[in-house]
Amino acid sequence: MLTMDQVQTLVDIFLSHDWPRGVYQHGDTNQLLRHKPFFREEVQSGSLGSKPCEELLNHLKPSYWFAAHLHTKFAALVRHMPSVSTLPLHVPDIAIILC
Repeated sequence: MLTMDQVQTLVDIFLSHDWPRGVYQHGDTNQLLRHKPFFREEVQSGSLGSKPCEELLNHLKPSYWFAAHLHTKFAALVRHMPSVSTLPLHVPDIAIILC
């Protein structure tokens, strides 16, 4: 059985319970904080979201990522940078994160 960090094929859609850490940097952070002001301290410390989900987002580079744990509507566009290991594959330029 493979773990998710061993997947070498393209992933179009990824579902997780928690947000990838730092994803708020790729959307309207001010709007997020107006709706959820108690996230401010975690945003400022860079700890909002899951580090393992952030690592999977950067490794798998899915076209779409859906998460729900923080119970708010939030959209983000994450620009993927191709790595040497993904050059033969088509890597989407942007992941659309919907939480």
